[in-house]
Amino acid sequence: MAWGDMNSRRRGGLAVALLCGILIVATARSPARAQDTQASDTQASDTQPAETQPEATSPPITSLEDMKSWTLNDLRAGTRVEVDGHLRPDGSVEADRVTFERADSTPEIKGTIASIDFETLRISIPPFTIQVTADTDIDDESEMDSYRFDELTVGWHLDVDVRELPDGTLEAVEIAVDTVTDNDKIGVIEIEAFIQSVGGQLELDTLTIRLLGHDVKVGEDTPLRVQEGATKRNVSATSNVEDEVRGLIKINLGSTELIIGGELQFGQEVRERYELDSHNHRDTATRDLQISLQAEWFLTNSLLLYLKGSSSREDILYDGDRSLKDSEVTHITEAYVKYNIPEYPFLVQVGRQRFDDDREWYYDGELDGARVNWTSGRYSVEYSYSEILRDNHLLDEFKYQIMTARYQYDKRGAVTLHVLDIVDDSPANQSPLFLGLAAVGRWKGEEHAVKYWAQYAYVDGVTGTEDLEAHAYDFGAAIQWRNAPLAPYIFAGFAEAEGDNDPTNGTNREFRQSGLQDNNDKLFGVSSYRYYGELFRPELSNMRIWTLGAGIRPHDSVSVDFVFHTYRQDVASASIRDSRIRTNPSGLDADLGVEFDIVVGLADLWGSWDLEFDFGYFVPGDAFDVAIGPGLFQSADTATWLALQIEYKF
Repeated sequence: MAWGDMNSRRRGGLAVALLCGILIVATARSPARAQDTQASDTQASDTQPAETQPEATSPPITSLEDMKSWTLNDLRAGTRVEVDGHLRPDGSVEADRVTFERADSTPEIKGTIASIDFETLRISIPPFTIQVTADTDIDDESEMDSYRFDELTVGWHLDVDVRELPDGTLEAVEIAVDTVTDNDKIGVIEIEAFIQSVGGQLELDTLTIRLLGHDVKVGEDTPLRVQEGATKRNVSATSNVEDEVRGLIKINLGSTELIIGGELQFGQEVRERYELDSHNHRDTATRDLQISLQAEWFLTNSLLLYLKGSSSREDILYDGDRSLKDSEVTHITEAYVKYNIPEYPFLVQVGRQRFDDDREWYYDGELDGARVNWTSGRYSVEYSYSEILRDNHLLDEFKYQIMTARYQYDKRGAVTLHVLDIVDDSPANQSPLFLGLAAVGRWKGEEHAVKYWAQYAYVDGVTGTEDLEAHAYDFGAAIQWRNAPLAPYIFAGFAEAEGDNDPTNGTNREFRQSGLQDNNDKLFGVSSYRYYGELFRPELSNMRIWTLGAGIRPHDSVSVDFVFHTYRQDVASASIRDSRIRTNPSGLDADLGVEFDIVVGLADLWGSWDLEFDFGYFVPGDAFDVAIGPGLFQSADTATWLALQIEYKF
């Protein structure tokens, strides 16, 4: 597939040359320079050199160079880890250190006995309850002396090899007893096991891994170690954390394991006066129920098969114009094979898969195709070719080529160059080429945390019979007072996309997004939302958007965001490319209006439940005034939106 017909499209030779140049500059470092960089990275690392680790508790550690390729983002379902932590008030474990371990079929729990039930033969090492049987071997650490169960004493320190039964019961296989608990082990729990599931988002300090049926909270600054022989069992390096399988069902297939999980989602929403006319409104209320199932099958440590399907039903509770109908949809969301080439930094993924960027500003969607990813240290490059192979899809005429070059300048920030080439095979010939540059990152100190973003896009190509040439950008920042009551935060952003002020010159200068964008992100809260407005949801095209907001985080699992937007067209126009509003502006004024949103999120309730409540209120500007007579105008009516969403992940 070429990057475009040069006779009809001013095209991608420049883009390809630019990307290749960046890749050459990024990777063509002399050995001396590379060595200097390694030294600098070592000094900046949170991980202590191997020789400084306590010998009694430290497994063999890989070289520092090998450790640089591991991050906490490698915490994936199926990876073997050791967590050293302490118990939280909510019964979960707070990780004080994480070690990636080589594969071992036996899980271990190390901690102090809190209670003993001599009738049921159960011991408690919070948060775990362990069943002891007649076959359990109980010895001291030297294995020279044995103990009976009735000799165990509260306060002793145990090292327990366990097996997890189908009903979730942890059964002790062997117990090593230390009758004197060292001071540095008091209150400490150690867990060695394969990760069952991953939830949350690391950069927001909400990452939760599940080990032996219990949640472990991992923070962005949790120290990291790597044991010799550790492997990144889960090869889904490019998949989103939210897509990880929690693992309701685990099936052993020889030396491999099939993990099956899913999600049940219920939603209800009400839209009022989206026509901005109280005399001619078509209010709607809908309810939808969706179930999705996911399966991961690790054929080897380098080869993964992934499948995700969903079935949904939408019921119309109320429809003002009686044009909507109940609907049912079942489809395959993702289905791909992913392969890490052993000993080489290349990943290949083929099938229906998700493509997205940091803020879903350039693209976010499931496409059918192939991608190749190269990663080395702080640098990565990815190329993909894809289509949409679904009947009657709105975008099934389009072919996509996506290329990214990324530099991770620190563990919380990256600069990414995006190239997105779209070829439209239909007579409409909507064939844009996007060049984008984005810097997204986060800084966190003892008292404050800051998140920032700056994104730019240039679009070239053709639209119909016109050349296309336009620009857009979006930048902003947020700051949180981490230790203040309710952990409050404020944020501000500005986005602008060009409009076409001369539609007759043969060049269309109205910027448009790719059609794959979602414009969805989160700041310091637990819920993501449409950052251009939950109700209006405009495509960034011929528009200037100011955003101001504030939020609170009273608990790890709770957040409330208050968001205010103002909208103004770059060039007054009688159309908007895409939004939820069901009427067009007059084209006589550029003021589109303002919107106020409230987003309330509750995450990981009882370990598996998420809840989100959204409210949107749109006040139209002068651009939507309705003519009621010669020289007489009537202000348009306000619109409201209410939505509730409940998710259960299993």
